[in-house]
Amino acid sequence: MCIPDWVLDELARIDVSLPEPHAEFRARLRAHATNRERHTGAFVDPAEVDHLMQAAGFSVERSIVIEPDVIAPYRSLIAKLNMQRIVKIGHLSS
Repeated sequence: MCIPDWVLDELARIDVSLPEPHAEFRARLRAHATNRERHTGAFVDPAEVDHLMQAAGFSVERSIVIEPDVIAPYRSLIAKLNMQRIVKIGHLSS
């Protein structure tokens, strides 16, 4: 399920009326989600980053998963959305 559909389902579930017709609101949510995805720099698989770094002439020395210190509901949301933050440490290959 995509983010706009999830948001619309949740709003319907808790009986929140939409500020505009359903189709227009969904289109606005989709545009926002697309823009956010474009600016997040997300990768589906952390190995993609390793391959890009290697293609750019770097060797990956270490990967560190950043675990945010947030309350349980946000931790659950982050896990559901697979929003991991990973720091890659590398050096130029010889």
